[in-house]
Amino acid sequence: AERLTGVRYVQVLKEVKTWILSEYPEARDDGKINKDFKFTFQQDGAPCHTSAVAQKFLRDEFGNRFWDKGTWPPSSPDLNPLDFSIWNELVRKTCEKPHSNLQTLKNSINRTWERDIDEEFIKKACGAFRKRVEEVIAKKGATLDA
Repeated sequence: AERLTGVRYVQVLKEVKTWILSEYPEARDDGKINKDFKFTFQQDGAPCHTSAVAQKFLRDEFGNRFWDKGTWPPSSPDLNPLDFSIWNELVRKTCEKPHSNLQTLKNSINRTWERDIDEEFIKKACGAFRKRVEEVIAKKGATLDA
């Protein structure tokens, strides 16, 4: 298994930037992301995310449209689409049946990801973010009920 280092994470971020520029024509500005394009790149406090090389890349490429390592609230799965939607769906579908060994679990995870976690699902999860932020604010930062 590959450990995700800051350097490898920057390679992933470059792929994400390429995807953003290809999928959202309004985001393009001479190879960069247009300053007026409305989005915020968020990530948690994983070491590869907070590494100096990743923080520099994000600052250079996304400017003020990313939450740096000092902004993201710790232990906040209610505010992360990966945590509140995507991982939950992956676990729910993958664990519908027990697995007899590690390989069948891995196969099930891959099948579920390919079959059920498509671009539309991810966009829907991200679209729920604003409502969740409003709910957390209304609850004065308390955890949301599942």
